[in-house]
Amino acid sequence: VQRQATAPDEQAEFTMQLINASGQTRERTGTVYERQVAPGALDEMRLVRFHSPADIKSSGVLTIEHSDRDNDQWLYLPAYHATRRISPANRGDRYMGTDFLYEDIMREKIEEYRYRTSSEDTLGDVRCIVLEAVAIAEQLARETAYSKKLSWIDPARDLILRVDYYDRDGRLFKRLIVAEVEKVANKYRWLTVRMEESVRQHTTVMKYSGRK
Repeated sequence: VQRQATAPDEQAEFTMQLINASGQTRERTGTVYERQVAPGALDEMRLVRFHSPADIKSSGVLTIEHSDRDNDQWLYLPAYHATRRISPANRGDRYMGTDFLYEDIMREKIEEYRYRTSSEDTLGDVRCIVLEAVAIAEQLARETAYSKKLSWIDPARDLILRVDYYDRDGRLFKRLIVAEVEKVANKYRWLTVRMEESVRQHTTVMKYSGRK
């Protein structure tokens, strides 16, 4: 799945909608740039740059993944002319006010989790393997916001179609649902995805375009 999700270099435009419990919507736009740290590596460098609204225009989040140590994450806020490093201890913080956390935009380090096939299930007409992931690395287990994650994976495309996130108390915290998929340069990619948080009754909808 990770190999399928990785390309030597990639970029896409996105529109982000933040929808609260009353149905009120705020919209953001931006560009995400990704590049392998080294040719053929799973580790990536990822820059998310926001273009609108005006109060976050030119803000950016840079993630540099490392296979042998903690990943680096940096937040740039032009309104304050400041760059701030996101500590691994803060990986459970909300990402730019969305329903994603900083740890959600980093690739899982496989050796830091215990995986097992939980079950099989059908999403629409797609037969999926449901994979459970539990953090076993000491630091990650201490800092992650999740007790476990369940991922619905389409084995024919090596593509994640849904993720259920459980909080530290074992309760369902939020759910990621992939609504649309596209194929670009022989890679399957999310086109529209929803992150629904049950606690706040809040949803973040991501729509991608212009991917290359």
